[in-house]
Amino acid sequence: MEKLKVKHIRVDNTTDLAKLRGSKYLQSNMRGIYEQVKIDLKGDLDRKVLFVGTPCQVSGLYSYLRKPYRNLITADIICHGVPSQSLFDRYLEKIKINPENTKEVIFRYLKGWGMQMSRITLSGKSLLISPRKAFYLRAFLRGMMFSKACYNCKYAETKRVGDLTLADFWEIGTVTSFEHDTRDGISMLLVNTTVGDDLVKKCKDITLVERSFKEALDGNPNLHTVSVQPAGCETYYDDLKCLSIDDFIKKYKLQPSWKDYLRPFKRYIEELLTGHSR
Repeated sequence: MEKLKVKHIRVDNTTDLAKLRGSKYLQSNMRGIYEQVKIDLKGDLDRKVLFVGTPCQVSGLYSYLRKPYRNLITADIICHGVPSQSLFDRYLEKIKINPENTKEVIFRYLKGWGMQMSRITLSGKSLLISPRKAFYLRAFLRGMMFSKACYNCKYAETKRVGDLTLADFWEIGTVTSFEHDTRDGISMLLVNTTVGDDLVKKCKDITLVERSFKEALDGNPNLHTVSVQPAGCETYYDDLKCLSIDDFIKKYKLQPSWKDYLRPFKRYIEELLTGHSR
């Protein structure tokens, strides 16, 4: 994320892998990335190229390439929908965050998947966004401001476009017991093709536990169902510019809960107990 603009990038070393981490709740800029993938695929047929994106981005890559490449591996993520960059820019303007002097916005500053807060980094200093101003995440989770195409997404189905499918494994262990600790989060991995299967078998440093496909479906509705467009969200973009923060969150029922105000204190206590911060 450069000047708080999300874009797809190419990484070819382990040091830069950290740039790919973290949830980014808006549409990424794809400019030049398909061309770069094609150059890498054709340049060295023994070099494996992994492309990760939303299902529509993976499908777009296949359409661009026009033919299969034996050294290409793709992974799609289970996608709820994506807001536009312009909407995110408008949100930053509303809560008075200047992209020029802000290194990053962390949408979900958490430990595992239990704590969700938003924060920014300014000149090396990390600051929490107040629960009142952190309504972007709440709106995203409610599907309030996705691009129109997302509410008619043809990729929200069990037939996947990628060799692999990635997601959080929500609800794991609620029906059938799961013996591992879930406090730090559990990833879900669907293997859709022989290409994906070959890659997974070569990964020796991961712990794999086979679960039922029904459990994956129950925990990830967008694996089989498109996100529903909430009533009244057509005016979200315009209202974000003209309404005050208080009037805006009241109109769209995005007020923070008492848990949102307690999370920073819970995090502070955890950091005291562990002796370090994250």
